[in-house]
Amino acid sequence: MKILFFVHEGALSGANAALADFMGLLFGKGYELYLITPRLGELTQRVAPYTKEVFEIYYYGWTVGPNRQNLKKNQLRHRLRNLYAVHQIGSVIKKIQPDYCVTNTITIDVGALAAKKKGVKHIWFVHEFGESDHGFSFVCGMDKARKRMLSLSYKVAVNSLAVLKTFPASVKLKVLYNYVTPPQIEIAPLQKSDQMRFLLLGQIATSKNQSEAIRALAEARKRGYDFHLSVYGKVVNEDYYRELLHLVKELGMERFVSFGGYSNDVFSLFGTHHALIMCSRNEAFGRVTLESLLAGRPVIGADSGGTSEMITNGQNGLLYRAGEAGDLCQRMIDLSNEYPMFDSRAISEAARKKFNRGNTLKQLEEIFK
Repeated sequence: MKILFFVHEGALSGANAALADFMGLLFGKGYELYLITPRLGELTQRVAPYTKEVFEIYYYGWTVGPNRQNLKKNQLRHRLRNLYAVHQIGSVIKKIQPDYCVTNTITIDVGALAAKKKGVKHIWFVHEFGESDHGFSFVCGMDKARKRMLSLSYKVAVNSLAVLKTFPASVKLKVLYNYVTPPQIEIAPLQKSDQMRFLLLGQIATSKNQSEAIRALAEARKRGYDFHLSVYGKVVNEDYYRELLHLVKELGMERFVSFGGYSNDVFSLFGTHHALIMCSRNEAFGRVTLESLLAGRPVIGADSGGTSEMITNGQNGLLYRAGEAGDLCQRMIDLSNEYPMFDSRAISEAARKKFNRGNTLKQLEEIFK
C-alpha cells in the first residue's frame, strides 16, 4: 500500500514528531511511504529511513491568526501559490499512484484538494484544536472548517476524545493516540527531598502558558516551600520569552526558575526532576505528558483538553483548574506532601499499557483499511 503524506513545515514540531512515529510503524508493516513538505528540515531527516521519496513543494496554510489586518492583501497571492501547488501535487499523485493521501495538520488543505481532484482517498490527522490552543482560526470559522475537513476526507483521525468532540458527529471520525518510544532503560524513582524540582517542557509560546507555572512557584515559595522550576523548550515567541524573563525578575525568582532551551533528550531530564507541570491552556494530547508518565513521573496538569484524559487524580498526577495559578500552586504543594504515594513503576507501566506501539499500530491499520 502506498501512502502520500503532507506536512506544514520541515521542523520537528509536536505534530511532525507524532507523524514520524506513525511512519516508522507503517514502514515496519511494509507500507510504501512518500512525503510532501514545503521545506526540508529535521522532519525529513528523521523519516528518511521510512520514505521512498520526499518532494519539496511550497504552499501556504488556510488558517488565519488573531491579527487579520493583512489578510486581504495576502489572500490573492496565497491563493494563486496554492492553486499552483495543487497542480504540482497532482503531478506527484499521478506519478506514484498512492492508495491514500494524508494531511498531518488542520493548518493546510492543499493535499486534500489535490487528492479530491485526482480521486484519491484522503485522510486528515488532527493534532490540535486550533483557536483554543494555538490561537488560529479560519476565514470561514472553526465550525465550517471542521465540516469541510469531513467532506474532503475518507476519514479524520483525531489524537484525543476532547478533539473528537469539537467535530460534528460522523462515522468518519477515528481516535489515533500518539505513540512515544519509551526510555530504553528504567529511570530510577526519586524520593521526596527538601527541594522539589518541577519540570516544564514545551515551546516557549503563549499557548503553553509557562507564566502560570512561574506565578504558582512564586506563591508556593512565599508559603515556605522549597520548590524549583526548570523550563525547557524552543523559543518560538521572542516577545513572550522576554515577558517570562521579566516576570521571573519581577517576582524575585531568578534563583528558583531556570531556562534550559531545547532538549532532544527529555528522558534524561526526568531523572533529575520529581514531576512535570503541563499548564497549556487547552492541550489536544500532550506528548510531553505521555513522556513524563512513561518515565514514571507524575504530572500536574490543567484540567482541560486531552490532558484531562491522561491524568487520573491521585494515581499518575493531579489536575488543577486551568487558568488559576493559585490552584496550580496548591496542587504543587499537595503533590509534594503526598509524593511517596505516587508509585513510579506503576505510573510507567500503566502508560505503557495504554499508549504503546501495538495499540497505535492497530488504530493505524483500522484507519487505512
